[in-house]
Amino acid sequence: MKMFSFVGKAVGCAALALSMSTNCMAQASAPAAGQYQMNGGAYTITLELSGANLVVKEPAGRVSTYAPAADGSYHYRNPNNGVLYGIRSVGNGVIEAFKPENANAAPTRLEKVSTAMLAEPDDKYAKLADQYMEKAQNDAANVQSWTACAGVAMKRSVSPKSDADKYAQEMAGMLKQMSATSSPCPEVIPSSMF
Repeated sequence: MKMFSFVGKAVGCAALALSMSTNCMAQASAPAAGQYQMNGGAYTITLELSGANLVVKEPAGRVSTYAPAADGSYHYRNPNNGVLYGIRSVGNGVIEAFKPENANAAPTRLEKVSTAMLAEPDDKYAKLADQYMEKAQNDAANVQSWTACAGVAMKRSVSPKSDADKYAQEMAGMLKQMSATSSPCPEVIPSSMF
């Protein structure tokens, strides 16, 4: 379906959405490549475009390839749990991660991190994050503790010290609620927080 020259693609797509034009769906904008984080930086992912697909890189080296869906979002079915995950751009450097087959699950919003805000990753903490994620995969009894440690290590690898310390304090609080009396990872969550 041809758009009139005075109507922008986005406006044209909105006007034609009711007709479910496949050309319109193809024109939906893909999220921009780069790093995205949840509010407060507790969780960060990297998006890359690979042909028509969207490659999502998560902490601890997990990489998932999302294929374009008819509605302009991108979908990936996790082979381990069978859950369908989606990512869509909502504009202004914001994406939503959602579960297309679960309308009751609220989407998670992530904002694009400005390149000026990106710190040079600290390899020491990135390596610790990998080590803690490996422990989480091999120690089912303590998976939550090791995942918290990995999250704090990843935060320390890419964030200013004050932000990382704040997040470490939040994770220490969570671990205390799980009856922890000391830090399982004093390299990233200081024992003084317990």
